[in-house]
Amino acid sequence: MSSFVPPTTKANPAALDAEAEFLQASSTRIIGRGTEILGEMTSTAVEFSELVAAPLMREGGLSLDASRGAMQAAVYGSTITGQWAGHVREFNAEIERLTADWAAAVAAQFGKAGEPEPVIEAAGVAKLQEVNAAATAAHNLLLDRAKEAGSSLAGGPTPANLQALAAATGPSWMAYNLSGDPALIPMDASGGEALARDLREALANGTVPAPLLQRMQTLQDIAAKARDLQAAGGMLSAGERDFLSGFYGVMGTVGPNAPALQQEPLYNLPELVSYTDLGAGQQSAVLAAVGGGLLALSDKRVGLGSAFLPPSLRNLVDYHFGVNPAEKPPATFENLADLAPMIRAANENGLDDMQAGRELSAALTLEVAGTVGNAFDPGDLNATTLLDASTRNTEANAGLLSGAIQTPVYGDRTDEFVLRGVFGHQWADDGATAARLVDWIGEDALSQDSDVRKQADAAAFGLFTTMTDRSAAPHWDQSAYEFFTDSYGQIGKFEAAPIGAANPAIALSMAKTAVPYLDFFSEVDSGGPSRLSLWDEDTPMYLGQQTREDFVELIMAGDQAREEFGQKAYEHVIAEASRLSDPALFPDDAAALRQAAESGKLMSLLDTGFAKVFEDANMDGDLATTEATQHANWARAGAAAAKEVVMDLPVVKGASRALNILARQLTESFKWTPGVAQSYDFIWEKGTAPKAGDLGAIWDNSKEEFDFGVYHAIVDHALMTDGSGVTLDGLQGADPRLVVDGANGPQLETTHRLLHPAHPDDLDYRDATMHFRRQFDQVTQDRIWKYLQDVHDHRKG
Repeated sequence: MSSFVPPTTKANPAALDAEAEFLQASSTRIIGRGTEILGEMTSTAVEFSELVAAPLMREGGLSLDASRGAMQAAVYGSTITGQWAGHVREFNAEIERLTADWAAAVAAQFGKAGEPEPVIEAAGVAKLQEVNAAATAAHNLLLDRAKEAGSSLAGGPTPANLQALAAATGPSWMAYNLSGDPALIPMDASGGEALARDLREALANGTVPAPLLQRMQTLQDIAAKARDLQAAGGMLSAGERDFLSGFYGVMGTVGPNAPALQQEPLYNLPELVSYTDLGAGQQSAVLAAVGGGLLALSDKRVGLGSAFLPPSLRNLVDYHFGVNPAEKPPATFENLADLAPMIRAANENGLDDMQAGRELSAALTLEVAGTVGNAFDPGDLNATTLLDASTRNTEANAGLLSGAIQTPVYGDRTDEFVLRGVFGHQWADDGATAARLVDWIGEDALSQDSDVRKQADAAAFGLFTTMTDRSAAPHWDQSAYEFFTDSYGQIGKFEAAPIGAANPAIALSMAKTAVPYLDFFSEVDSGGPSRLSLWDEDTPMYLGQQTREDFVELIMAGDQAREEFGQKAYEHVIAEASRLSDPALFPDDAAALRQAAESGKLMSLLDTGFAKVFEDANMDGDLATTEATQHANWARAGAAAAKEVVMDLPVVKGASRALNILARQLTESFKWTPGVAQSYDFIWEKGTAPKAGDLGAIWDNSKEEFDFGVYHAIVDHALMTDGSGVTLDGLQGADPRLVVDGANGPQLETTHRLLHPAHPDDLDYRDATMHFRRQFDQVTQDRIWKYLQDVHDHRKG
């Protein structure tokens, strides 16, 4: 490991970012403060900082011209410094990647494990040369970039330097406003209005001159700044807000005597631009600027909001939010379909992570839901584009899913209306875009920010309970549960397909959403309806038994979703069981049996969901055999990950969010297919399975592999616990094959080798389980045995 010593840098990206932000924030109020600002900057920006101070200090005089120059120089310095911080981050990330690559190669003995030492050593030398060469190239590139940044800062914001910066990164939004070029527009309402009037005139004439295209870049630059503020916090300047408001005020005004195509210049922009003399790339740039600026205009977080939208869009938002529920704007989706090309162009021009405000995002999602509201509508690129943009705002998604946002028509069934409309269509992309409505929940559920976590909890609870609602639906002829389980027509083995068969990407996102809440899927059923208690950090929700079963059923129809949820469920069960030998966490049999009941309950949900989803399907082969094979896969994956899980987690049992363990991805993701003759009765009902080769057949040993995985996790935990009595020496004495000499010294053999022996003389996993069991006193042995028996009893019913 110590052979690879990569180069490093003293540059501090966080400090550079802070100084860049300070410069930009100060740029509009510099009155002879260039020296003071640069004095602070040079204390932290290293490797080219000595080149920074002098040129800005020269601009720091008290005259108006000098102040204006200092202001421009500060903005330029901020841009270059922020760019340099990004280069430093790229370098650090590359060195981290190379270090991890080298560590993995060392651990794997350079892919030559088991071969003679000279072969391994030669492979190591070759790998070291490879990573050293890559590290040297990365460092040389960093030094070149440092030299370029220093040279740019030393030269200052000359026209040539501004042009070079624009060519590399796109024109800075402030470069136009501060450059002093009289042909460019002021950053205020009059500037935005003038730009819109000139654009409308150019569109009417079919000719868009180059200076107008250059001015349009200002609009996109403001949108890009707004996008950055959405992530970092803060508002656009007053001038920038006025500029946007002025531009869209003119663009959204209907011309009284204009031709039909000019009546709605905003919505008709894609068609109007296509009639001009602009090339495809230039047309895209115009659409991107208008689309990106419109999304910025709608967002309260940057100082604007839906009240600033053009009348047609503002009326749509007001309608959905009940401000004027009686009058829905005419031809709504037709207009929005014309908005979609602008958003696509913005995506193609670097604004693919730009968000609309909460209200506009929710309104767009509601419109898409109303347009593709049944399972047989054809796919629509414009609907997909709008949905991609509207679901970027997680606050809007959460409001729709939790019931916080309700429309006048659907009231407290708005969440159901959205889910039916967005998830109830067989999308051409397998539901990948529609899944964005929920695929953020799993990550936010594990956030350290309680407000973010509560928002995720409310959205998850709404998803779980709405999609499984079996009550009569006042607006539809099927309950939500019936709709999502059998309304997608004939697909593959299904005559009346469920959501997972129609939209596997949605089912996968549903599975990932459920994973952080496995504690609530597995807890003992106390009866009563599902309920949400956001003020209770430890138990923010309770899920009724029917809700759990039905939601798992919806997950089970998707192949990837089933694999994800099943593996994580088994990983969770094995991780929870890893502490059974710890008297502080499991002081008696009763505590162990309570955990067994929860673990068995979770595994039972997998059984029930799997069986229910395929009740009406034309399955090949025996369903029980298929199910048993699936359990074997999950047991193996859970066992393989148990060591990583146990080592990562200081406390499992009793943690308010024990499922934080599942935020880490499996380091070993095995996809075994036994492809053999199985016996369902042998595997789970009787709790036994013959060894490989018995009766001339190969058997799927699901139950015993699960038991082994639990024991392996318990032994791993005991080895890390002082006073447990379990030692590597004791394991090695029982059977030398239980312990291997790894890169960090002797350690417990990996589950992969034990579960899948490479050679006939390798240790059989059932023999390994026997050795593990004997490492504990009789009381602990009995407790673990009772736990396993109780798990399987609860799993069966």
